[in-house]
Amino acid sequence: MRKIFVGFFLIFFAQNFFAQNFEGQVMMRENSVVYLNHIFVTNLRTMKTVLSDNRGVFRIAAEEGDVIRFTSMISERKDVKLTNALLQSANNLIELQSQFREIEEVVITFKPTGVLKTDVLALQIKQKNLQVAEIIGLPSPKNGSTPESLASLKDGGISFSIEAIYDWLSGDRGRKQRLKNHQEMTANIENIKKYFGVEYFTKLKIPENLTDNFLQFVYQSDNLQPYLERKNFEGIKPHIEKYLPIYQRRLADSKWRNQF
Repeated sequence: MRKIFVGFFLIFFAQNFFAQNFEGQVMMRENSVVYLNHIFVTNLRTMKTVLSDNRGVFRIAAEEGDVIRFTSMISERKDVKLTNALLQSANNLIELQSQFREIEEVVITFKPTGVLKTDVLALQIKQKNLQVAEIIGLPSPKNGSTPESLASLKDGGISFSIEAIYDWLSGDRGRKQRLKNHQEMTANIENIKKYFGVEYFTKLKIPENLTDNFLQFVYQSDNLQPYLERKNFEGIKPHIEKYLPIYQRRLADSKWRNQF
């Protein structure tokens, strides 16, 4: 019995002693200010996921050669392939890029090649419906009518709209949905800010230029839709108070790191 116990102890000790972890801190820099939100950290080999803490610190079991994926609602996805050097360090710093950015208008002179997929992918989004229709000879909606949906039954068959064809070929459908979610979040945050006023957040020691970021943090952390749908803004107050100390700790930590 004693030998069995010793055997189990040695196995447990060996597993923990030789186990490797990838650890470090996640950050996202925008306009010289570090923003941190809930970041999902996934080992693509084991499919195990952990969540970074309120300072962006993470720790996940991994081995050399594993690919670790970092994702969140407001950042671009980032994959990191582990090397022995990364596994040996406990101070790895992972910087993520903001997902939504305004870009300058780009003007392109379009010349059709005659290949449908190539021409569709080359079109400007605002002009794709009309130009694709002209290229392949399909009719366009008249008198301000709404284009057909992705797939609709018509005259006993299935018809596809020009916009649906473009979205399917270019992968624009997913981007449109993410943009819609972002625009909805921005509008809701603006309504919350208008209701409480800037002075309310100033008294909570939230800088005016970070009010939107703080409300975004609260919005993404809890489900506020039931309150927003009923315009019950007072019901959102407990959620603001709940996440206020967490955000303030992040803000203090960000200011400290920016000094170095």
